[in-house]
Amino acid sequence: MTNLPLISIIIPSFNQGEFIEKCLESIVAQTFVNYEVIIQDNNSTDNTKSILQKYKKLKNFYIYFEKDKGQADAINKGIKKCRGQWLTWQNCDDYYVSNMVFEKLNKEILLDEKKKYGLFYGNIKLVNQKNYHEKELRYYGANSYTLILEGMVLTNQSCFWSRELNDKYGYLKNFKVNFDYEWFLRISQFIKFKKISYEKPLAAFVLYDEQKSNNYTKYDLELRKKIIKIYLKKFNIPNNNLVLKLLKSISKFYRFTKLIVSGDLLYLLKKIFKT
Repeated sequence: MTNLPLISIIIPSFNQGEFIEKCLESIVAQTFVNYEVIIQDNNSTDNTKSILQKYKKLKNFYIYFEKDKGQADAINKGIKKCRGQWLTWQNCDDYYVSNMVFEKLNKEILLDEKKKYGLFYGNIKLVNQKNYHEKELRYYGANSYTLILEGMVLTNQSCFWSRELNDKYGYLKNFKVNFDYEWFLRISQFIKFKKISYEKPLAAFVLYDEQKSNNYTKYDLELRKKIIKIYLKKFNIPNNNLVLKLLKSISKFYRFTKLIVSGDLLYLLKKIFKT
């Protein structure tokens, strides 16, 4: 066991008692057991604390009840406490849909003998809480340029990155939203991303009315534009609408070719016929 990488899963928590147990159970169900879970709870006032009490007895669960300044701050607190060589954060309203997630990650780490990659990512599914409709999202060709040109072509729910990246390039910016997008853009300048070789979804992103991603403010939208402007400059991409439109088309075609090369033809047909 000592030769296996330790995986750290950080969970920021605040009044999500409706969801958090499903998230935690999806971690406990993993077949690869060399992991730790760090839960940063912002002194929840709902039933979250009573649910978390059940997990205190598990030796690889570490639960902290302490005030934070928001989701990003809670994740940063967890990063500073974690011991894993590979880490991620999982929102407590999301969950893993496969019990082989950590196993698949471990296989990719072992195959990467020359340590070419600093981040591994997989597919997810969107789950609508209202009607339980599910939709798969399969990610291909994630890198600096596809991120800046198309937006989130990967997501934290199915991402894992090397712990040393935080030591080298810092922590999450304390934004209400967009902190994940900025983080992936920041590290993409220095490392390569690798798709996990598993076409089925690794995790579920639950959609519901009250979540932050459904309630962007004008400030959030302006902040995202500012982030994009900063990284366009860093990546030496002209901030010109016509140029960006052309480059976005090229980016989409590049990712499309990645999908074709992967042989994921069934997903392609579903996309074409929207089934």
